[in-house]
Amino acid sequence: MPYNKRKKLIIGVCTRGNDLYYKLIDWFIPYINQPKMATEILLQPSPHSASYGQGRLFETAIDHGADYILVIDSDIGPVDGCVERMMSHDKDIVLAPIWFYDDAQRDVHLNVILPNMSRLHTKRKGLERIDGASFGLMLVKVAALRKFREAGESFTEWSPLIDPRYKTAGLSDTMFFAKAKKLGIEAWVDWDITGVVHCRLVELCDKTIANIRENR
Repeated sequence: MPYNKRKKLIIGVCTRGNDLYYKLIDWFIPYINQPKMATEILLQPSPHSASYGQGRLFETAIDHGADYILVIDSDIGPVDGCVERMMSHDKDIVLAPIWFYDDAQRDVHLNVILPNMSRLHTKRKGLERIDGASFGLMLVKVAALRKFREAGESFTEWSPLIDPRYKTAGLSDTMFFAKAKKLGIEAWVDWDITGVVHCRLVELCDKTIANIRENR
């Protein structure tokens, strides 16, 4: 992908502190050295909740005149070429598939939700529409975000636009996708972006392997 002088990308990292996963830093260094367009990197701490930081990043992308925002959780390790691949689809929202590990629930699940299906899927290929997701690694066209502002809607908080059940049970990313659907914004997952990792799952695998070796 040649350098595009006409486009601007914001890479927004949402964190509840100042910690960044080392695989995220390893990805940043070569990308910063050879960006594909004018790029601004924002580190958005969220001391109270993830939704606070996510909403701030979306607002900033609009106010700074960006064309895209790449939202990355601070505990995600992206892969080379993922930005260019997601942009090549020319969709409102494109995500990479990521397996997450929930420490509290001891649950492993995929970040994307397909229509009429759970978060646990058989292996798939290509580009596919989704109903929702956990953000993880997500590219959004800022033109899509403007639809929220034009409708007077927040990005990650409940409003009467969506089901009342979200008011007590919905997470910030759940409400974002519910509103996006109502506003005619389509979200997709690219199953062929492989190798994106969640640090908690990597740690779980490392511990499991270590336990197996110790108990042989």
